Formats: sequence, C-alpha cells, structure tokens
Amino acid sequence: MGVTLMIDLVAPYETDVFVSELLQLIIDQFYALFGADIFIIYGMLGADVRLNALAAAGFVPVDWDAEDAENHYCRRAYPKGETHA
Repeated sequence: MGVTLMIDLVAPYETDVFVSELLQLIIDQFYALFGADIFIIYGMLGADVRLNALAAAGFVPVDWDAEDAENHYCRRAYPKGETHA
C-alpha cells in the first residue's frame, strides 16, 4: 500500500535542517503508523532545499508513466540494501 503525503511548509520552515528532520520522522515512524510500504511526496522544481533533502533521504522520482507523476518523489519502506531494525 502506498501513501501520498502533502507537505506544505511556510517559508521559515523550508530549511535544510527542518525538512531533513521531517523526512527522517517519516522514515522512522510513518511507514508503520500508516501501514504503507511506499511514500510519495511532491517536490516542485526550484524547491532546492526540499529536493536536496528528498534525495539525501533516499526519495527518487516516481517510476510510473503518467502526466501527474511529474515532480513526485517516492521512497519504499526498505530500499535496496536497507533492512528493518
């Protein structure tokens, strides 16, 4: 099961530290809380802080071929090489 997560942050919170910590919370807790094996997050072009944090947290561009897939990034609960603690 997948979950689409909408994150709207006001400008003062769109910082490297805050976004990275928020994504780490998702990785650490949200998969189990929501029973999801994949999360999808929107990352608008030009939102460099968010896009860099998504990449650092292992989120990659979605791999489906659809018009609405543009600017969406996904991360599986346990990407290749990662195991459940």
